[in-house]
Amino acid sequence: MAKDVRVAVVGLGMGRHHLREYLASPHAQVVAICDTDKQRLCQAQEEFGVECTFADYAEMLETVELDAVSIVTPNRLHLPQTIAALQAGLHVMCEKPLAMNYAEARRMVEEAKRRKRILMMHYNGRFTPEAFFLKQYITQGGLGRLYFGKAAYTRRRGIPRFGSWFTRKKESGGGALIDIGVHALDLALWMMGYPKAVEVMGGVYAEFGPLKATKSKPFDVDDLGCGLIRFKDGATLFLEASWESNIGRDQFSVQLLGTKGGAERNDGLHIYTEEAGATVDIIPAQYMTPVPSAQAHFVECIRTGQQPIAPGEEGAETVRILEAIYKSAARGRAVRLTD
Repeated sequence: MAKDVRVAVVGLGMGRHHLREYLASPHAQVVAICDTDKQRLCQAQEEFGVECTFADYAEMLETVELDAVSIVTPNRLHLPQTIAALQAGLHVMCEKPLAMNYAEARRMVEEAKRRKRILMMHYNGRFTPEAFFLKQYITQGGLGRLYFGKAAYTRRRGIPRFGSWFTRKKESGGGALIDIGVHALDLALWMMGYPKAVEVMGGVYAEFGPLKATKSKPFDVDDLGCGLIRFKDGATLFLEASWESNIGRDQFSVQLLGTKGGAERNDGLHIYTEEAGATVDIIPAQYMTPVPSAQAHFVECIRTGQQPIAPGEEGAETVRILEAIYKSAARGRAVRLTD
């Protein structure tokens, strides 16, 4: 039998979610936690009972015996911390976005290949009963050929931790588009089979954040971003993401149109198709397939050698597209993407 996987979690903001899921996995052993905030570190140790704590990431890699690590730190640290972990022989689960830009993302993917280690994205939007059901339905041909989609993650009011690394471009790489838009983009691309993007037209806006910014709490990123993405197979996808906008309510939605049917994931899952000459709406009553957490799936991939369903390559592709949206907005024209 494959042995348990020894894991560490780095970054104890969103990392607390990773911790809970690892502790719930029967084949994961949480060996260490790491955070530069010592108060947060002590609180997590007390709450979760993890013996080894570190404020220094490099010291942790040198001190404890690990198989894998979850990187749940500010975006600017994803590259150096992932490379260090891979070079130490560890498998890595990385929070979204994979990196600040596509060049960094490619370095991370190439290093994982060179070291023959798993680099997996924490795209938790995939790991739901609705997402698993729809992916299987699409794979079995239920929607036919997908030719158009819309993906949105929008908030009426919800700039995260104003003045922190989230709202500083040099630490985050961008605002709402790269922070939450990446989730909607990934889910749509996953359903569509990750087609190759060839052209992007985009716009980004900062209409609310700058009004609240101060010298000590800067804001130099977008609070809304959008893009129209055209793929090599002829399909197109519209993406929208906002931290603040004058809308009725927050939403996370993906709509897909195919030649045999359409689907909408928004407050549940709805499928629209046609049978015997009549339009039919399908709302699944029950999802029978068990859905693991992203962390449990990561652990199982390490134990069995299987490839993760959210590989680093797909994380790099989302960064490639998001970077192109930012470039298009800055240039005021469409951007062609090349390999």
